[in-house]
Amino acid sequence: MKNILFIFLISLSVSGCAALLVGGGVIGGVAISKDTVKSGVEANYNRVWGVSIDEVKKVADIRLEDKKRGIIEASSQSGEKITIKIREITRNSCEIIIKSRKNLLPDITLAHDLSNKIINRVK
Repeated sequence: MKNILFIFLISLSVSGCAALLVGGGVIGGVAISKDTVKSGVEANYNRVWGVSIDEVKKVADIRLEDKKRGIIEASSQSGEKITIKIREITRNSCEIIIKSRKNLLPDITLAHDLSNKIINRVK
């Protein structure tokens, strides 16, 4: 059932829906657009940063780590370019924005997978 829902959500996001909100045990759910996944998590900035770095390293080589600005940029061997932006909302909540592209086209599946892994580890 989860796979059907995920395929449905992806097809909506690719077909021109501006953004779709999905509940996922996080603050405000997960917003999926054509090329980004946005989510809010209840965790402090340092925790979210550390988990994000760990998860990105599993799929790509990090090219830029700017903790002060909250930006992580990485590239995979298969050509995906990943950008993660982390913004502290309160002392114990953050917004995570993940963009993934391959050959200049959105790779929303990778962005969504990374988002899920980060959220599940931060909980």
